[in-house]
Amino acid sequence: MKTEIEHAKWLVWHGKGAKSVARIKALDASLMPRKGYELSTLWWNLRRLYCYIDNNTGTLVNYGARYRKGLPISSSCRIRGESGGQPSHGEEAANAMD
Repeated sequence: MKTEIEHAKWLVWHGKGAKSVARIKALDASLMPRKGYELSTLWWNLRRLYCYIDNNTGTLVNYGARYRKGLPISSSCRIRGESGGQPSHGEEAANAMD
């Protein structure tokens, strides 16, 4: 279980939210037959986690790609709109002036 969660975390870190959600949902489904799992804290947290990732997949930063390019990998890159794929409005304006 810990390994599956770690793998899901790395998928998010690499901007692959949909794959992460699929992995967490598969873990959830595999745990469902266990007595007492449904409505447990783990059940609740896994569901909240995959819903959160699924709802925010479009805004994930691909920190792995940023690292390979030598770009900063702090949380501030999301605040500045550097999602790794889509230029921010400021970047679009700067590109238009070139």
